[in-house]
Amino acid sequence: MSKSQSQDRGNREQNSQISNNSSRQNVKNQLEDKTSSVTSKHHVRRSQSRIGHRRVDHTGNVTYKKTQTSDLMNAIQYGILQSTNEVTMKPKNDILYQDFTAVEQITFGRKGTKNELPFITSGEVIFKTYASVAFRYFRELFGITKDDFLTSICTKPLVELSNPGASGSVFFKSYDDEFVIKTVQKKESKFLRQLLAGYYMNLTQNHRTFLPKFYGHYCIRSNKHNIRIVIMNNLIPSIRMDFTFDLKGSTFKRTASNKELTKSEPTYKDLDFKDMIKSGIRLSPKTHHLLSETINKDCRVLSSFKIMDYSLLLGIHIIKPEEETEEFDQRVNKSLPNIHEIPEDEIAHVDYDSLSADDDGNQV
Repeated sequence: MSKSQSQDRGNREQNSQISNNSSRQNVKNQLEDKTSSVTSKHHVRRSQSRIGHRRVDHTGNVTYKKTQTSDLMNAIQYGILQSTNEVTMKPKNDILYQDFTAVEQITFGRKGTKNELPFITSGEVIFKTYASVAFRYFRELFGITKDDFLTSICTKPLVELSNPGASGSVFFKSYDDEFVIKTVQKKESKFLRQLLAGYYMNLTQNHRTFLPKFYGHYCIRSNKHNIRIVIMNNLIPSIRMDFTFDLKGSTFKRTASNKELTKSEPTYKDLDFKDMIKSGIRLSPKTHHLLSETINKDCRVLSSFKIMDYSLLLGIHIIKPEEETEEFDQRVNKSLPNIHEIPEDEIAHVDYDSLSADDDGNQV
């Protein structure tokens, strides 16, 4: 082999080695890029807390179905204001079946669009109102006037609750604690609308019902997603409850969990009730009759809807001596609107000798 041929062969081997090294480096770089990308995406996912459709990023910003909860709050307030004013203009006639299935909508959006709202940043919003006439009737039956409703919900910012629950729903409450606004899933919305006629019958026949009071049902379409909400009475009144029980009438696994007991205000269950209040709650015959009759009627209604999983939320407030005032009585009447139906001397009493948390034997 000539010297020239040997040199050419050496150059080719050197070039081949350089090419192989370059290929290896390219592959290594690509792997590092992919690894970096996966790590980055994994970090983004880890920096977000997600339950259902509710997400919280590392800055604490909350979105629901890709809509900022601040935008959702503004859309709720503006939509309810417009919808309530519109239904007020409608004549008050007898409730018809079509009133339970009616759907109305208005459209508004960000600056530069029709019906612009500068404080809405997520673009055009479609606000649907379900059964506006029927819910107007329900509100009036519950003693909620238009002015009361709009003052509570629309005059001051809503308060977003930080605990979404297991479903990942978003909860708001009005500034005065009167109303709770909760997001619901499509199937829950459909079920509620299907039972409105039966709900109406129950309310007209059972004014003392313990079932949740529904004041409105709406749907906000934002960012190509439907966000359905219901407005209900606040089941936990502004008066602090010393003890809260979730009662089903069964005993199987009906004790508060260790995790629940670590909370500052835990919710106890049936076996806890039997253990903590051994002598039970003393009721007058009349109060016992009214209470039993109401619960029986509510259970029959729930059974007719084929609803099996329900419970009675019982709150106990121990009246302190300093609370024996007319102002406190007014707060009670506002928080518990049915309390006036029971004479003062027939209000329930608890034997506090069995309650280790209280030694004063105060009246409930």
